[in-house]
Amino acid sequence: MDSPIEEYLTAEKAAAILDVTPQMIRKLCRGGQLPFYKVGRCIRIARPDFDLYLASQRIGGQLTVARAKYAC
Repeated sequence: MDSPIEEYLTAEKAAAILDVTPQMIRKLCRGGQLPFYKVGRCIRIARPDFDLYLASQRIGGQLTVARAKYAC
């Protein structure tokens, strides 16, 4: 059974997505707030972990999706 290939982000890519510095991403990793893998001296962040971290940082109410009613 084939498993999907997981995307991994570098600190630089993750920083670019959030418009912060790579140092900020590394600080989040060192602080245990953002899970990561260490490959030699480099860090790699699994995209699902990054997305979960980002979702956990949301402040404010939940978005509601207006559902259109369709007559059949």
